[in-house]
Amino acid sequence: MDITPLNAPLYESLRRRFGQVKLSNEGQEVLVRYTPNPYDPTGRGRPEELESGEYYRVNCPYCRDTRFRLYINYRWNTLQLDGRQAKGLACCFNEQCDLTNLDDELKGYVARSLGRGSQTGYRKPEMFKAVAWPGKCVPLTQLSPEHAANRYVRLRQFDPEVLTKEWDVRYCLESTHSLVRDRLVIPVYWNGEMVGWQARAIGDQHAGPKYYTMPGLKKTQMLFNGDRARGYKLGVVVEGVFDAFRVGPAAVALLGKAMSGKQRELAVAYWGEGAMCILLDPDATEDMERVTRQLNPAAFKLGAWSMPLPDNRDPAEFSSKELWQLISAFAQSRQPSAVG
Repeated sequence: MDITPLNAPLYESLRRRFGQVKLSNEGQEVLVRYTPNPYDPTGRGRPEELESGEYYRVNCPYCRDTRFRLYINYRWNTLQLDGRQAKGLACCFNEQCDLTNLDDELKGYVARSLGRGSQTGYRKPEMFKAVAWPGKCVPLTQLSPEHAANRYVRLRQFDPEVLTKEWDVRYCLESTHSLVRDRLVIPVYWNGEMVGWQARAIGDQHAGPKYYTMPGLKKTQMLFNGDRARGYKLGVVVEGVFDAFRVGPAAVALLGKAMSGKQRELAVAYWGEGAMCILLDPDATEDMERVTRQLNPAAFKLGAWSMPLPDNRDPAEFSSKELWQLISAFAQSRQPSAVG
């Protein structure tokens, strides 16, 4: 079976040093959740490591281990070789094992085995990198109240000031993208950085698709608004950005009807100690049932469920108050402690 370690240079150097190397959590990167903190000016809050990611297991040379109980995290030499500390990234699970000399011994060996000037650390793929706005985009609050963009969002019962302040929604005045110009632009943030955007046509009479997502954005590998929603006990999964606007900061949008494996993994990381409600549009009933089947409700301490909406209406067609009354009543009927 082919092995593709996240940190190939470290893996190969360990294999040359120790012989056999076993992998744990193969292919899994570190997963961090940020707990909201009102006193944090960045808005991200305190980081909490939920998953440490891939580990390389070898027989520890300090306690004559034969059970591959020395675990070395894939990030070890990305931090350690530049002289910084990386506590917890190498650990032997045999009791009373003394790892005092481990870092120095490994550091010297890894550096020698890779050669002077070689790339020594894991280089994370740039799946999400910071991007700029797709042209001249101005906040809705800088437009006149009678501008077509503001009339459109008010027609849909949204407040332009709230969309600006809470979601940073803008209007594109100029762009080289023909499907962005004269449209609403909704930014996509991931770990505090803008990594993409989605443009929405104003009204239903328009040329081209209703929504146009930034080319190259790997939306199946993330959850829109995940930075904020992961701090809530109950998370709400919706289809599109306007549905998320209506639900509020506890919502994440799939930016589509299907839920990928990575998105399910993120959902468990965010709300595994709480609960999750799936709230897709009525025309996506089969998709919602499929998403529910693919989930493991047992992975959520207080449960995970899909919730039908009355009158064949989309989430965005309700008021926030109405939606939360429905969500709360449904959650309490499934698990009284799921909402608090």
